[in-house]
Amino acid sequence: MRNRYRFIWLAFITAILYWGLTAPIEKMSMRFPMEGLQLSKGWKWHPGDTLAWARPEFDDSQWPPIDPTQDVMDLSQIQDGKIVWMRLRISLDTVLPGKSLALKISHVGASEVYVNGQLIKRFGALNASSVKAGCYSTFLGLPISRSNVLIAIRGAFQKGLPYNRFGSVPNFFFNASLVPVEEVENFNLYFIGTMMAFAFTKVGAFLLLFFLHFTFYTFYPVQKANLYFSGMALCYGIHILMWVLFVYNKPMDNLPLILYCGLLRGPVYTLTYLLLLRALFALFNYKPDFIFWSTVACCIFLLVLFYTDYYNGVRLSEVWTTNISALACFYVAIKALLDKKRNALLILCGMVLSMVALEIRYLIHLYGYFPQLWKGHIASLLDFIGVMSIPLCISWFLGENFAFINRSLSAKLIEIQQLASEKQQLLISQKENLERQVAERTREIETQSRLIEAQHIRQLETEFEQKLADTEMTALRAQMNPHFIFNCLNSIKLYTLENDAERASEYLTKFSRLIRLVLENSRSELVTLHNELEALRLYIELEAMRFKHKLQYSIQVDPAVDQQYLRIPPLLLQPYVENAIWHGLMHKPEGGIITIEIEQPHESLLHIEITDDGIGRQRAAELKSKSAGKHKSFGMQVTADRIRMINQLYNMQTQARIEDLVDSFGEACGTRVTLEIPV
Repeated sequence: MRNRYRFIWLAFITAILYWGLTAPIEKMSMRFPMEGLQLSKGWKWHPGDTLAWARPEFDDSQWPPIDPTQDVMDLSQIQDGKIVWMRLRISLDTVLPGKSLALKISHVGASEVYVNGQLIKRFGALNASSVKAGCYSTFLGLPISRSNVLIAIRGAFQKGLPYNRFGSVPNFFFNASLVPVEEVENFNLYFIGTMMAFAFTKVGAFLLLFFLHFTFYTFYPVQKANLYFSGMALCYGIHILMWVLFVYNKPMDNLPLILYCGLLRGPVYTLTYLLLLRALFALFNYKPDFIFWSTVACCIFLLVLFYTDYYNGVRLSEVWTTNISALACFYVAIKALLDKKRNALLILCGMVLSMVALEIRYLIHLYGYFPQLWKGHIASLLDFIGVMSIPLCISWFLGENFAFINRSLSAKLIEIQQLASEKQQLLISQKENLERQVAERTREIETQSRLIEAQHIRQLETEFEQKLADTEMTALRAQMNPHFIFNCLNSIKLYTLENDAERASEYLTKFSRLIRLVLENSRSELVTLHNELEALRLYIELEAMRFKHKLQYSIQVDPAVDQQYLRIPPLLLQPYVENAIWHGLMHKPEGGIITIEIEQPHESLLHIEITDDGIGRQRAAELKSKSAGKHKSFGMQVTADRIRMINQLYNMQTQARIEDLVDSFGEACGTRVTLEIPV
């Protein structure tokens, strides 16, 4: 099935590429919203450089004809880069009678314009030894006299430059038209007031999106879509900025700068759409698949056309890079919608709106359909909608996703606060129950002491002491080192401040599981070996995350040991592991390993060894601080008291031995704690 879809995709891409490469091509120029008479016929030309050729009385009847409105690459007469003269005689009496006329010029090269022998304009720098060309689109006023006007052009072509059609516009050598003077002001108002406004709005919007989403990525690098999308916004902003500066901002005297920037626009435009596609894949947590890589291959092929096909390469590359990338993005949006991804419909609507607007804009701008729309603001508005709809939808998606993650973290923080509050309430309730039970039992003993004999009193006192020991055991089982809880909450706070949502979520989950397991185990006198080891494993993993995974551990249980059947007092092993971490491994820069081995030598005895490769008790005693010493004394004292009360309460012989380990050189290399628990 997957191969069938791949074949359909390749066939579709091949078909649209074939249609794009073979579609009729209309010669397009920067259309002006006005009528005019193009001066493409009647020109005469001659190589050489004689100023007398600018005079109206000079006889040019023997000069051959030329059409200077062609592309510079189509005029063989100027390819040598030498100065040529062109002359045109026109009578303005029959052209747009009753209106003052201006000369509209689109020109790539260097030239001097003479009207009736008078120099009225210089474009670039032109002399016999060098040519400094530019790119010009401007208007020149014509003399009031409307009969027998001679236009003479002294011009040259600058060789050695990488000529390309910047923005699909032909490089006219000298394309001149006669237009009414009143239309010039209307054109400038439309051109500057509308097209420039739309263009600079797009540049500002994309640069703003770049800074915004790059900042998002800096604070939350887990979301790679922000990085790809910020790169796409930067590339497209640069692409539009070059268009504004070098197409709208004419005349410009630096032709090499325009042409080299034109070569750069191709890969920048291709990279823009590939980054957009990659951002969509990352947005929905999809890995690049066959569709993605086939789109990359097609865009590379179109980029090759951009550099190799002078006449159609720019148009084909930009139009079909947009279309193919948009189809691939449409595929991702449909796939996400079928997979019921969040906000997939939003992205799909943005894709549809963008594709419709851009296709209509291409029909108007590049293929000449609906020419009446070119004169208004519709084409610019369609371009603005087509370009901005997808980025705005993606930006909306990423912002909403960022807010969703923050809400999830806040909910988990509230949950852990509730767990801490429940633990505090449980301790208070146990304390009140203990005080009430002691008071009631004391009154009972006082009442009975007056009625029963001394032996009976001793029996009651013995029972009371046993009950008190049982109550103390319940209180000790419920204890968890407050320093550990404080450090865990600080770690959660640190991860949250660093915007490390993934690590904070993982830490919160493990910490809440540990607290819940400790609370459950504290309600029982004995717990299964499995539950005790699960709580111990969660505690060690939390400490390992705090130490940046410098702590390693291994829990090895003999297969003959039935972990679900054997029951031991809760939180009996944790103090020894905590002591090994804080006083054995904390002082080692490289960290260390804790090994817990459990076996059952015979049916009624459980043998447990806790071994660490720390610095040893003697070295730890030398380095311990005042607070560290209190911490160690408290934990070990509580454990010793618990073992003593366990032996007294259950008439057991639980033993704990601590050994200092040394290497072959007699140096301390760790500690081993051995517990033997009757079962």
